[in-house]
Amino acid sequence: MKALSLLTSTPGATLDFLLAANRTLHGAVPLARRIAVASADGGTGCSTVAASVATTMAGRHPGPVVLVDAGRNGPGACVRAGLTAEARQLADEELAAARPGDEDEEEPRPPATLAEAMTGLPRTASGLVCLDMTRDRFPGCLGLRAWADTLAPISRFPDFIVTDFGVRDRDELSTIATANHATCIVTSAARERLTRAIALATWLEDEGHAPLVCINDTSGGVSRRQLRLLSRALPRPAILVPHDPARLGAEPARSAALSQRSRNAVLELTASLMTACQQTPGAVGGITA
Repeated sequence: MKALSLLTSTPGATLDFLLAANRTLHGAVPLARRIAVASADGGTGCSTVAASVATTMAGRHPGPVVLVDAGRNGPGACVRAGLTAEARQLADEELAAARPGDEDEEEPRPPATLAEAMTGLPRTASGLVCLDMTRDRFPGCLGLRAWADTLAPISRFPDFIVTDFGVRDRDELSTIATANHATCIVTSAARERLTRAIALATWLEDEGHAPLVCINDTSGGVSRRQLRLLSRALPRPAILVPHDPARLGAEPARSAALSQRSRNAVLELTASLMTACQQTPGAVGGITA
């Protein structure tokens, strides 16, 4: 119903796009899939984009979705998705109650069911499950090997795991793209940053990956036509997320407060990443180097 509400009074090609995106979001997934969201520069809105994608998935896809915050600049995507301190506290209490004997064990017993895998993970009001690796509970998990090791026990249970990796260098992004089924590189429309994103996407393409580029207009100084022209330099079409002041507040923006263009752009990006996941034959289970 949420997606269908977008279709009211929507004409032509836009209606076709929304219907196609809605089918993708509601489609069944035979295997668990991992989506990476990262950036070559800070200040691109990477965490906001990751939170928006994961929240859109959780609101429309019938299976479980997990948002992982593995950025290096402190709490990001989980906060932007609306995760509260109260939700974190409730999850910690749930974990303590469910595993009273784990304190005496060197290694907790790995989960055997979806319910066990999700125990102790907080949820946003929209139902999105969050795993914040920037907390003290997960020391050292900002490294890629630790990210993979921490996810390993639960990664087969959710339909989708969306990770906000934050700012990463080229070698890290290559490893990230190998370990995930779809990769999104977020950039602003600033010339230098966009140039780096184009070069990075082209390099990853040459390495055998198929990254999606999200041009996130964080300043509002670029027209839709200019963004389209800029995206033509990329090896594949970019997803253009228009400037929306509602996204810039200290509190996460509610969907109703966003412009129709902004909501459609996030819907397109989310559906494109989900489609890319299905087109990728596989990704390695962990980081070996």
